[in-house]
Amino acid sequence: QKRTRQDSKHGRLIRDHQALGILVHLFVRHHKLADGKGAPFVYCGQVDFATWEGEQPIAVQWSLRESVPERLRGSLKVPDAT
Repeated sequence: QKRTRQDSKHGRLIRDHQALGILVHLFVRHHKLADGKGAPFVYCGQVDFATWEGEQPIAVQWSLRESVPERLRGSLKVPDAT
């Protein structure tokens, strides 16, 4: 959200989600539209707060609990781990 600040109630909720027992799940899509309709989202798994930067808006970096499934790596253009 563009108005969220790190020290706001919502900012603290993002940062402290694990301690509060809130699960966060990541869904992604390549394009907003597909064949003139809303493109489908792909479920990638649960994430945990890693870090953030900025204010209004804040940019949050999440950490996936498990690696992206092999069957999705190509379509999501996930680089090979080195």
